[in-house]
Amino acid sequence: MQLIPVRETLRSFPPLPPALHAQNRQLVICPSLGVFSKAHFATLAWIADELEKHMHETKMHDNGNGVLTGDAEEPMYGRQYLPRKFKMSVTVPGDNSVDVFIHDVSLVVIMDADGKTLKGYDVYVGGGMGRTHNKESTFARVAEPLGFVTKDDLPELLKAIMATQRDHGNREVRANARLKYLVHTLGIDNFRKLVESYYGKKVGKWVPLPQWRMVDWMGWHEQGDGKLFLGVVVEQGRVKNDGSFQLKKAIRAIVDKYDLDTRLTADQNIVLCGIDPKDRADIDSMLKSHGIKPIEEVDMMTRKSIACPAFPLCGLAQAEAERRMPDFNARVNALLTKMGMPGESFVQRMTGCPNGCARPYMAELSWVGQGPDLYQVWLGGSSQLDGRTGFKYKDKVKESEMEAEIEPILYMWKTQRTSQAERLGDFLNRVGLDAITAYVAKYTAGTAFKNVKVETLYTGPVVSSPGSARRTSGPRKQQVRVTDELHAMLKEKADAAGVPMSDLVEDLLVSKLE
Repeated sequence: MQLIPVRETLRSFPPLPPALHAQNRQLVICPSLGVFSKAHFATLAWIADELEKHMHETKMHDNGNGVLTGDAEEPMYGRQYLPRKFKMSVTVPGDNSVDVFIHDVSLVVIMDADGKTLKGYDVYVGGGMGRTHNKESTFARVAEPLGFVTKDDLPELLKAIMATQRDHGNREVRANARLKYLVHTLGIDNFRKLVESYYGKKVGKWVPLPQWRMVDWMGWHEQGDGKLFLGVVVEQGRVKNDGSFQLKKAIRAIVDKYDLDTRLTADQNIVLCGIDPKDRADIDSMLKSHGIKPIEEVDMMTRKSIACPAFPLCGLAQAEAERRMPDFNARVNALLTKMGMPGESFVQRMTGCPNGCARPYMAELSWVGQGPDLYQVWLGGSSQLDGRTGFKYKDKVKESEMEAEIEPILYMWKTQRTSQAERLGDFLNRVGLDAITAYVAKYTAGTAFKNVKVETLYTGPVVSSPGSARRTSGPRKQQVRVTDELHAMLKEKADAAGVPMSDLVEDLLVSKLE
């Protein structure tokens, strides 16, 4: 987002009405790239200009289907307000720099055939990261496709989704009050029908999308208007001056000198926009003089990782995160090099508690604080963050034992993946928890460092995993008892398919009931 206009706009706002305070405030995120994407530009123009311009009329319009409550102060929220907050994202097809699947509502821009006219949006619903340790009724969940909506009908559909959550969201248990639990309980088809009862018509047919890619937009890029933008890596989001590393001073000096738009990314980095090409060399020189590495020298583990602030800033933190992640990245890099995989990388995330601020449950490998220097380990998210959560692997792993815990997992990946194109998360998702646990139990420490065969770093396209797309992090709320014979059959089928038995059972039950 652009920081200066946001700051000035916030300062000019009158006091917020009650329903917009705290947990009920709407949060919207979009890609932080420059204006080279016409679809992206059209989306921002529509949301920032048209929706804002007509917000009052949109808010007061009553379609007669129960969206408005009749309350004069809060016609949509009503006196009861929403059970919990809404988080939203807007992006263009293929650009998953915003973690599309973790939001309550995500909009994907759909252009007309001419590539210039904004047609509408594909709408995802029901994502969210928050969960609580040892509370199985809480879980992370990925958003699912709701359908397509035209540009003109977008406000009414969003109002219908909001009204559905307002009237049917869980108001008794705060931990289960997010939209994801309503979608999960009803199922996406029944949730869609309920939304349509407020919307007043059918939601449009989903428009097929290309494969999602996690892009960070770091380094130099053309904006498409003759100017450039520069993505600057901010390790774990901490803008600081530390010895010869003077990032805070560098950003201030560059922005002051060239009066640039400054945007934050969902991966905790900074994008400087509107740079004249003739100023590129000077900006590079300014960064270098302040100890900032060019993007080519920043290792990929660091670029792909994020962590929440945790200690000492967050009262919910149970373990370190932001201050520990740089050390974990360096140690993982050293471990990969030692076992003959120099330069290899994957999405690694860390949080100080299970609330999921750094979206750990989507990562290929993540560390979730569970006590002082203790972490819950999660595995199997997508390398592109597209459409599945990871799964819990182990509780209360000591920080000091990090290498010992992941050594066998990384070696299993190296020796059993279909090719170097199969990413860590895709591999772990394919083989499943049972196979990983069995391999680790038989693994002899140090095996990965014997007769090491050094691999050449693979830089080609990612190969999608044939494993199941896990919609929730589980575990499931209820248990189903079966006979020993049926259990053996299910285990055999799950092992053959390379998926956890719980996922196989859920898929079988859903397909049968549908």
